[in-house]
Amino acid sequence: MIVLVTADNLVLIFVGWEGVGLCSYLLINFWGTRVQANKAALKAMVMNKIGDCGFLVAILFCYKYFGTSNIVLLKVLFPYFYNFAINGCSLATILSLFLLMAMIGKSAQIGLHTWLPDAMEGPTPVSALIHAATMVTAGVYLAIRLNFIFEASPLSLWICIFIGSATTVFGAIIAYFQNDVKKIIAYSTCSQLGYMILACGFENYIGALFHLFTHAFFKALLFLTAGYLIHTIVDEQDVRMFGAAYYNKVPIHYAGLFIGSIILAGLPMCSGMLSKDFILETGNASVFIIQANFFIFVSTISIFFSTLYSVRMLYLSFFVRTNPNKVQLLRLSFDGNFISIGVIVVLSFCSIVFGYLFEDVFRIHNFRFFDNVGYYRGMDVIYIEHEFVSTFVKLIPSIFMVLAVIAYFIIRHVFSIHFSNFGNWFFINKFGIDYIYGKIFNVLFQVSLKIYLILEKGLFSVDYVNFFLKLGTKSGTVFNRIMWSDWIVKGSYVGLCIYIVYLISILAQ
Repeated sequence: MIVLVTADNLVLIFVGWEGVGLCSYLLINFWGTRVQANKAALKAMVMNKIGDCGFLVAILFCYKYFGTSNIVLLKVLFPYFYNFAINGCSLATILSLFLLMAMIGKSAQIGLHTWLPDAMEGPTPVSALIHAATMVTAGVYLAIRLNFIFEASPLSLWICIFIGSATTVFGAIIAYFQNDVKKIIAYSTCSQLGYMILACGFENYIGALFHLFTHAFFKALLFLTAGYLIHTIVDEQDVRMFGAAYYNKVPIHYAGLFIGSIILAGLPMCSGMLSKDFILETGNASVFIIQANFFIFVSTISIFFSTLYSVRMLYLSFFVRTNPNKVQLLRLSFDGNFISIGVIVVLSFCSIVFGYLFEDVFRIHNFRFFDNVGYYRGMDVIYIEHEFVSTFVKLIPSIFMVLAVIAYFIIRHVFSIHFSNFGNWFFINKFGIDYIYGKIFNVLFQVSLKIYLILEKGLFSVDYVNFFLKLGTKSGTVFNRIMWSDWIVKGSYVGLCIYIVYLISILAQ
């Protein structure tokens, strides 16, 4: 990750990019004897390779048309060549679309997101690393670093806006219907990454970086506290099996889960709310506002669903009776130590106050971060305008948060509806996307297996080689007989005589 972040050219970034992908494969597959861990690691590798192909093609285009992969040189040369047309499409659009393909794969946006929830098969500290501040943020970082390419292509910005807004709602809705506590937090990561991609679509790269910064703290806090609770309850990950009885065993870790959840939901004046609202407010002040009102509304609606799954997770963890079996209760352990408690306390403090402490650094002094990376197109106006967005617009996220809390308790207690027990295949099975991909990859696997058997086991086997040798020998014998048959030889003599007569006639003339 350090190589990826500090590299000054695309090739070295790609080396770090592949490095984090390899580490994710190895860490997800840490429990190598578990079949599900093997499947999850392979899925992560395949989905990331799809995006990596886009990144590699973009690097090749840069070498072909600019002769370099150095980011500073690309930034200098790009204004002169980005309108260069290739088959009617501008070079900027082609480059940005391939880079966007890489971002979607690495940052688990809708379409290539399926690897991220299954990455839960790795140990929980690994999940915290992958989901909080390293692996999935690489795609957002790439968009921030190469912002001058995206700014030159309005089509790519629109795609970023569409994919980001769709992923925020998609991830939040699916998270509500999950029962595995780690998968709830994983789909939450998909949703929050959608906000970052949305910010890049609105050219608010500082907002994307700000949310990336604050998200790292409260998402690491959620994963580590959830992992500690899983360990305490003897490897139980079903949130419905948690309950109030465990609160006395690990109160600090329950407090960490509570703090992380309410910050994720958007508690006013905390880190999550400040960075998320910054993205939505600049979206309202963006140059795209006339055309993009719908996407801003969709992204704001996702706050409602984010609060819903956060409230559900907290309610099932804190306020319902304990549901484990007798064996789990007898094996219940408390392995509290100062290291884990210290980490939870530090992350809780950072999650609450770091957004406020660093808000001015990102909002006011933002241009100093990217002096030598990219250029901005009227972003100074947008950063000023967002401060003057109406008070009602600023309060909308908090209003949706309150409405979500009320809605959850009304639905659960007044109407006695438990969505997690609906057995709704469409929602519980994540809109059926995994099922569809499974069918597609199964067909591709069967086709590739047939080709493999034909080539490796058939075409180049001893029997087939002998067959082709015999075929070649027979063909040569037949051809030899034809060529040296009497009518061929006589025909050759006749043709030679005609040619000689033709030459003599030319010489005579």
